[in-house]
Amino acid sequence: MPIFSQDKHMETDKMKYIPLVKDNYTEHILDGVLIHKDGIEIQYNGCIKFFITPDRNPHKILPKIGDIALFYGKGFGYEIAGLQINDKLVYYHTQEERDLKHKNWVEKTNQEYMESHKKLMEKIKDEPSFETVSVSGFGSGYERACQLMLRAGIKFLDENEFHFDYKTIKGVYGICFSDTPWSKELDKILLDAVGGDCTGAMHQCVIGHLQQIKEHGYDWWLNNSPEERRFTYPNELPVPSFLTQDETKKEDNINAYPCFL
Repeated sequence: MPIFSQDKHMETDKMKYIPLVKDNYTEHILDGVLIHKDGIEIQYNGCIKFFITPDRNPHKILPKIGDIALFYGKGFGYEIAGLQINDKLVYYHTQEERDLKHKNWVEKTNQEYMESHKKLMEKIKDEPSFETVSVSGFGSGYERACQLMLRAGIKFLDENEFHFDYKTIKGVYGICFSDTPWSKELDKILLDAVGGDCTGAMHQCVIGHLQQIKEHGYDWWLNNSPEERRFTYPNELPVPSFLTQDETKKEDNINAYPCFL
């Protein structure tokens, strides 16, 4: 039952409700409400939407266009800790509840990824061994794909004359291209190494490292890489790194090794 307002610029002087929770909040006038079988969709500023699931609305509060909505939490881009409609609190999760929920999610997700990593290690244990560098910083299957491409690329460069002429787009990572026949041949070699399954970011990352290896040599590349990023493939393939932190204690992620392109 859609009941969206056509007025996307409703008066803001109607914001008068006192917050029922001591927390940061943003205040908005609802200009859209949509009733679904499994919840209620509310909208403000003509485009920003939020979905209220039944478990978050135990008192079955029904918002309407023109109501004042107070969204608790750090603001746009962060988890919404709670919602107040006019003078009624729809729901609220304390910081302790949010931290516990996230901690449990981190532990569960890490466990799942570590189990997946163990299965991968068993699968690749007999693959050829070589000294290398973690180029993605992500570990596990993502890093393995980069290493397979890197190894295939090094072999190709050892056996062929090659001139790097790839182009990139400023400010965009993951688009690295060249129309020359020799570059297309290298791209095919790289894609074949992973069965055609790689991302643009993987491709650009590997091309950048191959360029350095071509210009300076494999030993130079290996010796000038950070010691903590060097490992023996496959036995020391890094574990998944992007889910090993508790977000409540998160520091800036400087794990990714600099790419050269």
